[in-house]
Amino acid sequence: MKEIDIRDPRSKGRIKTKICNYIKTDDGTELLEFKYQRIRRTILVDDFLNEVMQARKNSYTTEQ
Repeated sequence: MKEIDIRDPRSKGRIKTKICNYIKTDDGTELLEFKYQRIRRTILVDDFLNEVMQARKNSYTTEQ
């Protein structure tokens, strides 16, 4: 299993704000793990990308 921190590149401080963890399991599954205080949520990268694409699609239809 491999885990990488994803940080905000636009953060003004020397230490960039951590957004989430990217995790790739031994079987190749890609996950994003979000933490807020004591709550930890994990989502499949594919599911996250599908949600982003749906949000983009919805924003284009509401603009026109």
